[in-house]
Formats: sequence, structure tokens, C-alpha cells
Amino acid sequence: MSRLDVIIRMHDPARLDELNRAVFSAALQDMPSVTIHVVCQRFTAPDLKAVRRCLAPIMALAPGTTLQVHNRVDPLPCDARAALLNLGIAAAHRTPGGRYLAFLDYDDLIYPEGWRLLAAELEATGAAIAFGAVLNATVSRHGLVPLVTAKQHIFHGDGLRQLLHSNFCPLHSFLIDRTRLPPGLVFDETLTALEDYDFLLRVVSHCPSSFRLKDKPIGEYLLKDDGSN
Repeated sequence: MSRLDVIIRMHDPARLDELNRAVFSAALQDMPSVTIHVVCQRFTAPDLKAVRRCLAPIMALAPGTTLQVHNRVDPLPCDARAALLNLGIAAAHRTPGGRYLAFLDYDDLIYPEGWRLLAAELEATGAAIAFGAVLNATVSRHGLVPLVTAKQHIFHGDGLRQLLHSNFCPLHSFLIDRTRLPPGLVFDETLTALEDYDFLLRVVSHCPSSFRLKDKPIGEYLLKDDGSN
């Protein structure tokens, strides 16, 4: 199976504990070769050193996984959420041997078998993008310890027609076979909201998609009850 490139965007150096959890879930994927691209928004040199130090023990547990840390230093746009994803995409294209592309925010997580299942679905169907289900997990922080108090399936949709009508697919609910994408398809850097939905609409309007696993949980969207999302 070809390499999986995972792009994890990160904008707050004070939240390395959450990044640690997300990278842990991505590093231990049930796939033979994974490259994790952590893309940071205007981190200082000490911040970047802290990121690598924080993630080093995880990488030692995952011999088939490679970590790359990137930093966007341009002052504009102020909110670089889409630009960070494009930085990761460009880095993935520069790394030879990759085929599958996934996205994950620093405060969410993916199950160990999640992207393997979607990769198999892409192979079986010839689709360019395959979707799974993401559970909403409510997180309450008690001191330094985050506790999941509830999990539920709130992202409901029945397939392509529903996606065109409304967005029910979080950023880490899909896997892309980038060899089947039109060249140059990236995120719109002028957007500071719904940039992932805009990207999805352009992908599914050009390429075949598979929703056969839309009810199979592959990860969690962690909604913190203190409003810090």
C-alpha cells in the first residue's frame, strides 16, 4: 500500500498536549507507511523545538511513521487556516511515493483502522475520495485532565446529494487518492470559515466519491465544553 500523508494544522503553541494526542492517533495508523506533516502558524524557533521534543516519544513508538514539522511565517493572512493546509499539501507532493492524503486538526483524533478502511474503499471503488463517520465527543476538563463525557453521532448525511446541500463531513472524515485529483486543486486561502467544505465541493464536483462507509466511525471530533474550540 502506498504512503499516507497526514496534514495536521497547529496554531497555538500552548496546546501541545492536544497536538500530542492527535499525532499519537495518526502515528499508530494501521498502514505500513505514514508521513505526518505538522504545519504551524508563525511559531518561534523555541516553539518549534518544543513541538519536536513533545512528539519525539510518539515517533519512537511508530517505526513506520515519519514526522515533518513545517512553519508558515508569512504575516498574512492573519488567520492562515487554509494556507496551512496548502503548505502541508505542497510538502506532501515534494515527498516521493505518496498516494493517500488525509487531514486532521490538532485537537481531534482518528481511530487506528480509520484511514486503512478508507484506503481499501478507494482501491475497491476507484473513487478519488472516500468518507467515513466521525463521532462528536464532548470533553470536559478537570484540572489538566480532559475527560470525554459523551459520544454521539451528530454529523448525519446520506451521501453526495446531501453533501451538496449541507456540510456534514468534518475535515478528518475523508481520505483522498491524490493521483485521481485534478492538478492544482487546493484550499481557498481567502476563506477563514468553511474552507474545508469549499474544498470538498470542488473535489466531488470533479471526481467520483464513495459514501459506502458513511456510517462507520473512524474518528472523533472533540468538542470542549469550555468553548475553547
